[in-house]
Amino acid sequence: MAGALRQCIRAVTVDPGVVGTDPHGLGGCQNDPLAGQKIDDIGVPVVGAAIADLVGNQKIRQHSPVIRRRRYDGLVNEANVVRDVERKVREKTTPALIVGLVLCFPDLLNRGLWLMRTPVGCALLIAALLSAVNTIGARHLPFPPDLQGTWNGSTRTPLQRPAAFRDRAAFTPEEAAEYLRGTEDRVRSRLPSLADRQMQIDIGDAFVEVEQMPLDGLRTSLIIDPPDGMLPPLLPAATARISERPKRTFEDPETFGLAERCLLGNFGASGGSAASPPMLPSQVIPSFYRIVQTDTHVLIFTEWVHDARVIRLNGVHRPATIRSWLGDSIGHYDGSTLVVDTTNFRRDTHNLDSGERLHVVERFTRVDAKTLRYRVTVDDPDTWATAWTAEWPFRASAAAPFSVECHEGNYAIENFLRGARAEERRAQPVRR
Repeated sequence: MAGALRQCIRAVTVDPGVVGTDPHGLGGCQNDPLAGQKIDDIGVPVVGAAIADLVGNQKIRQHSPVIRRRRYDGLVNEANVVRDVERKVREKTTPALIVGLVLCFPDLLNRGLWLMRTPVGCALLIAALLSAVNTIGARHLPFPPDLQGTWNGSTRTPLQRPAAFRDRAAFTPEEAAEYLRGTEDRVRSRLPSLADRQMQIDIGDAFVEVEQMPLDGLRTSLIIDPPDGMLPPLLPAATARISERPKRTFEDPETFGLAERCLLGNFGASGGSAASPPMLPSQVIPSFYRIVQTDTHVLIFTEWVHDARVIRLNGVHRPATIRSWLGDSIGHYDGSTLVVDTTNFRRDTHNLDSGERLHVVERFTRVDAKTLRYRVTVDDPDTWATAWTAEWPFRASAAAPFSVECHEGNYAIENFLRGARAEERRAQPVRR
């Protein structure tokens, strides 16, 4: 009986909308006279307490197509097809399973009708059906949300609320347009030296993909907590730590920023960190991501500077002595949301001037086919007085990320040093 039951259930639940079809070659139920008819046309009959016993059967759970998902190594398109089928299974498994049991074992229906002849039997029947549904809900974990694809997390909405709008959560349309027009001047004013401001010509609209970087509505900040839209105050220890860092100098290339050295997309004056969480958008560099999911890991590939963050699902953090540029990320699914917890950053990552005890919790939620909501909470007891939270949308993109060959084309560092040595030689007195 168990073997026949498994075959029938597997066939029915592969396509929950149709009884007895077998599009994926799983076998079972093909010869049923109702095969091929839609469940909506047949209706879901009321069945008896015996079904609850069968639904709770361990063997049914083990052979559910949700559990025995096919694996297609390297075949992303086929894997997506399987995901779509399984999502439909999850949505309609309970009625399809009941119909499948009745079709395969019609004597169960007679038992159920016999039970309903008395009020007590009817009550038992309803309780049994509720038990069956609860059993399926408890034993079949919901399939993870599909977050795969290319996403554009770019926006020119500022992380913190501008001083002129300190008490306002939204721009007027005219104020928003004026704020965008001033982006180039704001970025240029934050560059570390006069030479940088004179030579950094590629931050204007002629070079920046401004069409990929809209404001998020009329919001004046990405920060939603604290309510004033501002980062919490820096702690005195953080201020001292920042002041003690080696100053940028042409005597030592390791004093240059991480993005300048092609080590990490932490953009400093232009804002943002493309790959190292929190993944804050830059004002001049677009933030494109490719997300890939497997049963055990999630990969977030960042266009700038071709960084790949691998998130271990349902794992534990590595020892605190093991640190990396992007931190150590572990994740789990909370309903329709991927929750990612990251610690163990290198000391010199210092995203937004953070320290080694930076702790970031990200939440990726699929809102609709074209939108992924990114919400991030940041806590660093060595840097800020309190934790803070920001949120903005990632938009689905059909664009393929470019290959950013930063090191291969990075002549800047070498030329900085060459130019500095040339200036020193010119400053020396001429020998007669």
